[in-house]
Amino acid sequence: SSHRNVLKLLTLGLIFHVIFIASVFDCYFTSPVVHGMLPRRAGPGEAKRVVLIVGDGLRADLLFGVNAFSFVPSSPKIVAPYLRDIIQTRGAFGVSHTRVPTESRPGHVAIIGMLLPNTSGWKTNPVNFDSIFNQSSHTFSFGSPDILPMFAQGATPGKVDTWSYDEEDEDFTKDATALDTWVLEQLQTLFQNASSNGLLDSKLRADKVVFFLHLLGLDTTGHSYRPHSKEYMNNIQVVDRIVQRTEELFSNFYHDAETSFIFTADHGMSEIGNHGDGDPDNTRTPLIAWGRGIRGPLPDIIPSSHDEYSWPWQLDDFLRRDVEQADLAPLMAALLGINYPMNSVGILPDQFVLRGVPIVVQKFKSSERRGRFIGRVLFHLFIVVLVLQCMVAAYTHRSLWSIGFVVMGIFWPYMSWPSHVRSQYPRLLLSWMSSCLVTGIFPLLSVNKREDLYTIMCGGAMILAVGIGWTRLTSNGAPKATKSPEIIQASFILLAMTITASSVKSLQAKQGLPIINQTSAWVIIVVSSIYPFISKAQHNSPTSRIISLFLGFGVCFVILSISVEGLFYAAFTCNLLLWIEVEAIVQSKRAGTALQNEGYEFHTDDIRIALFFLFFVQVAFFGTGKSFYLEPVYRLVPVFNPFLMAALLIFKIVAPYVILSAVFATLNAKLHLPPFSLFLVALTLTDGMTMSFFLNVTDTGSWLEIGQSISFFCITSLLLVWSAGICAAGEYLMVDTLLFDKSTNTRKLE
Repeated sequence: SSHRNVLKLLTLGLIFHVIFIASVFDCYFTSPVVHGMLPRRAGPGEAKRVVLIVGDGLRADLLFGVNAFSFVPSSPKIVAPYLRDIIQTRGAFGVSHTRVPTESRPGHVAIIGMLLPNTSGWKTNPVNFDSIFNQSSHTFSFGSPDILPMFAQGATPGKVDTWSYDEEDEDFTKDATALDTWVLEQLQTLFQNASSNGLLDSKLRADKVVFFLHLLGLDTTGHSYRPHSKEYMNNIQVVDRIVQRTEELFSNFYHDAETSFIFTADHGMSEIGNHGDGDPDNTRTPLIAWGRGIRGPLPDIIPSSHDEYSWPWQLDDFLRRDVEQADLAPLMAALLGINYPMNSVGILPDQFVLRGVPIVVQKFKSSERRGRFIGRVLFHLFIVVLVLQCMVAAYTHRSLWSIGFVVMGIFWPYMSWPSHVRSQYPRLLLSWMSSCLVTGIFPLLSVNKREDLYTIMCGGAMILAVGIGWTRLTSNGAPKATKSPEIIQASFILLAMTITASSVKSLQAKQGLPIINQTSAWVIIVVSSIYPFISKAQHNSPTSRIISLFLGFGVCFVILSISVEGLFYAAFTCNLLLWIEVEAIVQSKRAGTALQNEGYEFHTDDIRIALFFLFFVQVAFFGTGKSFYLEPVYRLVPVFNPFLMAALLIFKIVAPYVILSAVFATLNAKLHLPPFSLFLVALTLTDGMTMSFFLNVTDTGSWLEIGQSISFFCITSLLLVWSAGICAAGEYLMVDTLLFDKSTNTRKLE
């Protein structure tokens, strides 16, 4: 009966929190698209055709800057001379400000569909929306298979033609500029084919035509080598030459001056080669417009349109004309004289166009739907509320996790442990304090990491040392046969270190990933991860079982590590193992009483243990900062495959939780408590965190603030749901070992 009641309570709690999460998405992620609205025409138009060129992942400062790549030997003062000449002689320039999520699909939806980035941009038209392509007489598009189909499927059939390369060509280990030159070659071929194809020639020479050139190379190069690299600089130079050659192709084919050109980017690139969040380097993209209907260079005004960001560009004699990313589609519509896309939220940037154009754009703003949560606030002790709020604050101030380790490692033993425990177990006290302080170092490290082979190897060596050390401590004179599984697992770690060292050197030398390295890495990471579950080795203690799991997933923290992740994994596991020993001794009196009682009796220490558990759940996720680096994934998947890459990164995040689940199940057993009893206490306490984040969700201010507030709430809530899975997995993983350990202890008592 008690087990059924626990199951019911767990089920109700999980259902509630799943609905709780969904309520936020219902409030803040409702599509702004409304069908049946009347179209609005932009006017007669100035140009016969518009050429939209998007440099995917291009930062404004690195394109416009003078000596932007001074750290690269023999780098030119001006990295894109052709585009800079356009700015100074015949074009307009500025910064196009994007919004989160700063991803390729939402960015292109904003540029071409005049919709602010939202969930409609993450998939291929989950909600159909209007676009500049659909309003044009015909659109010719060239580029990535991830972007072009999104607009072709949502347009009038036959209106949008696409030319895209294969997904396999998006190889992060190869020169990504080939993707951009491919686009130019296809455009050149299109014009050549028009000479022998009358229908194609008539489509090309019609009015209100759009050409879209999507240049993915910069994004791929930025992910692989980061934006402050020689490779990224070279890719910008290639793009500059492509723009020059594109303009020449149009001039030679049309022999007129009826073409407008717009060059921009869908998003920028952070210092570490990532994008997606509201980092200013991700949201500030370049914008250059020239050709028919574009107002040329204008002198700067007073007060200046420039600031500290653009002064290093040495373009302060010219007016900097900033726009919102969604304003680019109205600009193209006005130049062509076509209808504005319906449901648009953009405003025509009239400082770009030569003549007055009606700037009345039919706007639709999604109705503000605010979720209000009214609930009863549970009574908590002040210290519990304080700890929970500190965890909330630690999401933005990572040093608080380190302070938490100091409190656990120093203040808790001297303020709460019985004095006889400190005097009788000095080694355990010293080990616990040292473990907490060492693990507490990692949240203080910078989240911006570079690939460091030496640190990766140190992490692998530390994983081996921890595995061997704890195995000896738990062997208790066991025969050699029982140690053979640990020897096999240690061999996996050594092989992973050898293969990883070879792969890193090969990739850094731009020699690609050897197929034997890729195959071997896949085999080792798969076999090592499943070995603890298929091995028939008899573990003489719960710690022995935990070490087997630790070594099994240790390969993941060698092959998929970029820097200190392996060291963190080893320190985190040691800390958890010592936590079991410490709680077993500190709670020894309670454990003896629990043997005589049936069921669960609440103790005030249960709140502290639950808080420790919640703390470790958070630290397992945030301990090393950002874990979503792509460099390690290239050792297994060198060709762009977003789902497989994401799966590998998630697998790396899950690994520490396997250890935590086994540790928590062992702790329950050591204290002779029913399964899930401590988790139910943690489940109650965690709502203090989720409630704080829910009330902090905002739909005003910058998109960075909005995105972070929603992300923090979702992460906290999902970690809570994940914690339930942790406890269930731990009970399953440790059931045989804990039963064996219990029977052994019972025989000893008899």
